[in-house]
Amino acid sequence: KSLVLSMFLGFVVFVSHADAAYVAKPGDLLRTVNDPTVVLVMDDGTRVPLSADAYAVRYNNNFSLVKTVTEAERGTYDSMNITLNHLTSLAPSTVFIYEVDQPGIYKVENGFKRLFMTWSGFEAAGYSLNDVQWVGEYTWYPTGAPVQ
Repeated sequence: KSLVLSMFLGFVVFVSHADAAYVAKPGDLLRTVNDPTVVLVMDDGTRVPLSADAYAVRYNNNFSLVKTVTEAERGTYDSMNITLNHLTSLAPSTVFIYEVDQPGIYKVENGFKRLFMTWSGFEAAGYSLNDVQWVGEYTWYPTGAPVQ
């Protein structure tokens, strides 16, 4: 019986260790048990903390999107450098451009920025130039699939 119990406990430890192999991807929202700060994983893998008001704007306070992970899996972040807030956040379905000389109109969808590939696709989605907002350089979103 003790051999069976040892094998079972070894399997449980193996399964628990296998679960720890989580690797974050762009767009993930992560926190740890000991640190309630939610961080957003960017395209380059950096972690940027979100303020409560930014989370409300970007994700409508849908906390089911947040994964609780270990500190190692979450990675490090520097809240003294930058924290995304409501001024750097856009509501879902907002269309924006960063700068006039930086071409590309994006749509905010499910926490990602999605580039419109064609003008006809932009118009087919029901948008016009009057809908486009110019945003600052600190309006950061991970990149999602382009809009056709």
